Amino acid sequence: MAMASTWTITRAGETRSLTDWGIASIRLTRRSLEVDDLVFSLKPADGLAAPSFVFDDVITLAQDGVTRFVGRIGGETIDAADSKEQLSFLAKNLWDDLETLVYEQNRKIVDEDFANPAPIPTTQVVLFRQEDYSEDGWHHVTSLGQIASCLAFAAARGVGLTPALDFTGVQPPWSEARDLSVAAAIRRAAAWTPDLATYIDYTTIPPTVHVVRRATMSTHELDLTAGTQVLELSGLRARKDLVPLGVVFIYLTSAVNPIDGLAYTRVSTSGAGVTSGARVIKATVDLTNLENNTTPMTGGALHLAGAYFASLQQVFFDGSITLKAFDCPGGLHPGMKVNLLNGRADWATAEAIIQEISEDLLLGVTTIIFGLPSPLSGADFVALRTVAKNARKDYPGAPGSAGGSTGTDGGSAGAPGTPGGSNPGGSAETGQQQPDGGYNQQPLELCGGQVITVLTP
Repeated sequence: MAMASTWTITRAGETRSLTDWGIASIRLTRRSLEVDDLVFSLKPADGLAAPSFVFDDVITLAQDGVTRFVGRIGGETIDAADSKEQLSFLAKNLWDDLETLVYEQNRKIVDEDFANPAPIPTTQVVLFRQEDYSEDGWHHVTSLGQIASCLAFAAARGVGLTPALDFTGVQPPWSEARDLSVAAAIRRAAAWTPDLATYIDYTTIPPTVHVVRRATMSTHELDLTAGTQVLELSGLRARKDLVPLGVVFIYLTSAVNPIDGLAYTRVSTSGAGVTSGARVIKATVDLTNLENNTTPMTGGALHLAGAYFASLQQVFFDGSITLKAFDCPGGLHPGMKVNLLNGRADWATAEAIIQEISEDLLLGVTTIIFGLPSPLSGADFVALRTVAKNARKDYPGAPGSAGGSTGTDGGSAGAPGTPGGSNPGGSAETGQQQPDGGYNQQPLELCGGQVITVLTP
């Protein structure tokens, strides 16, 4: 057994070492844009006796007095075989509350006399749009502003957190959605900046939710020969195939001809880099059901295609590395850039972004997973969903049935006769995935009737 540090768990004001709690195994896993969890097992003298930890207990894990995790017990299991018994517990951090708390916005509803509009909270929301109507119309909200709004909403409803947003946002189009969790709304905002990550600082009270992009992430130099045993390198590679030559967004909006009063569809294009050919991300966004939705997106500092293009120009590294040391390092966390020293030459400047880190505290074994954010490879928008088809994994969503059931991220129901959304948002996919080397054309029907067609090599 490793462990140079002293690890403790506190429950209901009682602090004990892992040994004194009778812990036989314990693993801490922290993730970007997903739930952190602590899984541990005990060897009880009597499996039928009352457990030491019960549902909803708040526990704190500390390393040498420094808090590394705070969460609630979400459940227990008991296993028995060959006269051996073991109790296992799962604790989840505050992000689990964000997964179950449904995001709401105020809508002004009039009374039966069509007067006295009053703000009424509703789960039918419009992302990236200010919540309250102004005299000069609706205003746009950046992705940073939307994430800030989500975290403020959660904090106001009892989720213990302090937001810390250290990144530059972009201006996405408005997006109608229904019954989204707060976590799902954050992931939809994050999808527009593929280099975004989150992590939790548990040393503050309440814990601090950090949201960062690559430019503002801290960098860790990991020397592969300095007292650390490399147990495994798996799939570590530079994803040059994910660097597009250009990005083009085509927006469809409704307009009225001032001469004959007839409605028509207006097309506006926003592009960066090469605008046609292979390895160019092209996406058509149908916004004909939403008004005043494209003005900030086609030029200036909030040029959306340019910002998206820029965020993908630095090569991402993905894969994983498993290390063994006398103790698990305390300084690594998701949302951190890592350079691997004394390996291949390009690893020394990789700036590989940690998406997940899992630590076996008793054995001193740490597994670090790098790459693009896993939820984004299954996001409703945009071509990243297709381009990143070889990425690490998709964020799990509830599969829809034929006829269109609703996905876990609150997406719209699928159209009759088409599969419901198996990815976040529950979007209905009618396009077919083509073999590698071919083209992919996938119309995606999103919440509120948005349809996005993705065409990439």
